[in-house]
Amino acid sequence: MSLSIDVIFDRLNDYFLEKFGMTQSVQTLFRFMKFGSGISDRDAKDPDQPDGGYQHARAVEAMSMLADHVPILNADNLSLALDLQSSVSDRYYTELLKDSAPAIPSGADNLSSHMLTGGFTSTKAEALRRWANATLEAHTGLPMQFKPVLCTPDTWYDANRDDLWNSVSFEVSADMGGFPSVQGPGLWQIMPSQPVLTLKQAPPPPDTTTSALAAAIRMERENPGAVFAAADGESGAEPHLTVSPDDVDKLDLEDRLLLDELLATQVQAVPTPVNAATIAFDYCTVQINRPWWYDIFVQDGMWYVPGTAACALTLDDTAKGMPYVTSGAVLVRNLLITGSWEQIDIESAQRAMSSFGPFRVGPGTDDGHLAYTGMQTIGLLVESLPCLPPCDGPRVIA
Repeated sequence: MSLSIDVIFDRLNDYFLEKFGMTQSVQTLFRFMKFGSGISDRDAKDPDQPDGGYQHARAVEAMSMLADHVPILNADNLSLALDLQSSVSDRYYTELLKDSAPAIPSGADNLSSHMLTGGFTSTKAEALRRWANATLEAHTGLPMQFKPVLCTPDTWYDANRDDLWNSVSFEVSADMGGFPSVQGPGLWQIMPSQPVLTLKQAPPPPDTTTSALAAAIRMERENPGAVFAAADGESGAEPHLTVSPDDVDKLDLEDRLLLDELLATQVQAVPTPVNAATIAFDYCTVQINRPWWYDIFVQDGMWYVPGTAACALTLDDTAKGMPYVTSGAVLVRNLLITGSWEQIDIESAQRAMSSFGPFRVGPGTDDGHLAYTGMQTIGLLVESLPCLPPCDGPRVIA
């Protein structure tokens, strides 16, 4: 019997939801990140000057970019992925705010129509003002501008701020009551020491500032599907690209998010069964707010978007729906996982990155324990959106 990720999820889910708080009008869900370890304190530093200290502007940009990707909840009810091609800020403005108009109930008299129109016009004007006034210049490249988020605490990235962190330790085992047993690979997945990605075409040659990996990632971001082979592999696809840890460390957040997804779908990790473990780490919960997002507009139930059916943007079963937005992040550091490991697995973990459920560990071990002292994101909190747009239009209300 192998340890299931359900056990870890259950131990953390209620805990972090309680830390963020729940309201009767907002549904908040906690989900592990399916690909990679997300944002960390490295994103608050200049990659060309990693010893130059933290830069608050870079931290704001990194968290804003992470929160701007539309979260996609997976069917396992444990994890989520980020749609790297879909932007919350763009969709809020282009699909909701820009063309929105007041919905007037059929049969409304002139006075009621006038009041509803005037009230909505005022609300929309304030929403547009907030949107226009909340734009910052990017430091890390494309895009050139971004819509910022406000974080609490705002110095989440500062590893020296021990007061922002809390410690937790718990035991998990496959025979804990209330969870299905899982036969097979278990939670610990060990990557090859030098992962290799298959390409459809060669990237531009590296220069003094850009590695071959960075060049390929940027090409893929600009033209999705053009550079890297499909997840299920393409026979004879050449050339190949070896992923170097030094090159990975120099990638910005957006590039790393794509790389993490590619590694998870292209590179075969070695599964290692685990029956029980003790997990200890420090955590920091970060709350995310959007100054350009106007809740009064979003919650106003009396508007429509021409040519768009009511609830079209937020229905779960739409191909490009946006039923949730990110409202928080759970950061972890000083991770230490203790268990009974096979010596051959310990030796493999010394040379390669591996994952233990939602946690990134290694390369290397700490006296036989799995460890990762750096900062990583293990999960996000997401809020469900109301029916958007709230009405069919024009002038159609049941």
